[in-house]
Amino acid sequence: MEQLGIRQLSKSQVSEMAAHLDAQVEAFRNRPLDSGHYTFVWTDALTMKVREHGRTVNVHALIAVGVNADGQREVLGVDVASDEDGAPDGWPSCDR
Repeated sequence: MEQLGIRQLSKSQVSEMAAHLDAQVEAFRNRPLDSGHYTFVWTDALTMKVREHGRTVNVHALIAVGVNADGQREVLGVDVASDEDGAPDGWPSCDR
């Protein structure tokens, strides 16, 4: 937050910001994707180490991107998974 020029935040301000971001993420994740066909769709992942329940684990930030009929790239979905063997909630598995 200091990079944005904010020097101090109270706990209530942090909670309010987190609630606002949660609402925006929820709206993004539940938006309809039926605005048209996607010429190309691809997925990618970034693996990083994070602290989870007091230990360091690998997590995978997954992203799906599509090129719409206007030639513009659109982020179709984003999720974080800590288990390589399972598809994230709501994402199709490879065997379908």
